[in-house]
Amino acid sequence: MAVWLHMADSVLAWLVRTSFQASVLVLLIFAVQKVCGRALRPAWRHGVWLLVLVRLLMPVTPSTGLSVFNVFVMDARDVVVRAAACVGPHPVGGTPASADPAGGAGWAGGVGWLSGLLILVWLAGVVFLAARLVVARMRLRAHCRALSPLAAGGLWNLLDRCRLEMGVRTRPALVETARVQTPGILGVIRPRLLLPEGMSRAFDASELRFVFLHELGHLKRGDHLFAFLTAVLGIVHWFNPLVRFAFSMMQAERELACDALVLGTTDRGENRAYGRTIIRVLERMNGPVRVPGLAGILEDLRHLKYRIESVARFAPGQGRWPVAGAVLLLGLALTGLTDAARPTPDGEQGPPVPVAAHSGAEEALRSVVVRHVRFERTSVSDVIRYMNAAAAGAGLSAERLRIVDVVWPEDRRVSLELRDASLLDVLREMTGRARLAYDSNGRFVWVLPR
Repeated sequence: MAVWLHMADSVLAWLVRTSFQASVLVLLIFAVQKVCGRALRPAWRHGVWLLVLVRLLMPVTPSTGLSVFNVFVMDARDVVVRAAACVGPHPVGGTPASADPAGGAGWAGGVGWLSGLLILVWLAGVVFLAARLVVARMRLRAHCRALSPLAAGGLWNLLDRCRLEMGVRTRPALVETARVQTPGILGVIRPRLLLPEGMSRAFDASELRFVFLHELGHLKRGDHLFAFLTAVLGIVHWFNPLVRFAFSMMQAERELACDALVLGTTDRGENRAYGRTIIRVLERMNGPVRVPGLAGILEDLRHLKYRIESVARFAPGQGRWPVAGAVLLLGLALTGLTDAARPTPDGEQGPPVPVAAHSGAEEALRSVVVRHVRFERTSVSDVIRYMNAAAAGAGLSAERLRIVDVVWPEDRRVSLELRDASLLDVLREMTGRARLAYDSNGRFVWVLPR
């Protein structure tokens, strides 16, 4: 059980940290794009939003002084620690706290159980949404496999001409089905171009050409893969509305970028006919648009008015800052895909100095007194989390004092019991029994191996 609780705590800390940093990146990208307006090319605007995907896929991030998270600091474990803080620490001279018969071990167990409960809630949402996605895609794929590809030779010839026009080697299977309301690309390895039932007969060759060019544009850009990734990551981070907002913006920019790619391939003046084709597709719809993981010509109707206006105003080479897109992408990657610079035990200011020499840190630890603390074979990491929660409960925020273990000593376990002891006493007793050392650079207290 202890192993499960520790795993739950670690997974929750990673999940909260990743989602928080992705949220900051979403706000940063949104603000930058508001400032830049539509001066950037559509492909660059979509590429900037892809940074959110990259961040959500990164298990770890490198530390750098350029990171935006040197300003936006958050310890992911504090989310759980503060929610579960049921200890009774108090500054010297303050109101005495009630005795906790379970001591520190009871507190550590409370944090572990809260982490486990939150992980179970998260997993329940993931399992439900993942099952819905898998079932929907499996049903659609099975349905499409049961259908015969369109046999009309004229359609295949038109598709091949469009492939040559767009420079796409892959030849997707053409399938008409009543399961979709808008054309789209389904599948990552063996893509299929799905058409709503009756579209091949209702649309003329020029209109079908624009439909094919658009879907092949998605295939050329790899949008079908991005659509699948956003569907999966949206499930993992279902609790974060900013992630859903980012994916919505990414989807809208994806359509604009694909429109620009198609119009840049066609002859000048065809943009109005292309826009009328989009409107015709919209007029034929009689049901919901969204199919998870499908890259189609009408994925999001909320931005349709602006999209039509963009198509009508399209001019080759639009986007006044072609180089600025690359610079912006690089700058956002350096600041948003990195982590805060991690201070070393000596603060990079000289050799390690014993914590006793730092009166501020020592006095802060000494000022927090707990009436009764008891640990029975408790991991050092849980004891450290207890001390951080005790300091936070006494008004010492993480910006003023933070106890950190440099080498995660999960195999180190201690048993101790103290009454009316300061956190400095707890720290000294813990490090002595676990054969560890401690050091400080002022705000941080570092628990180190000897």
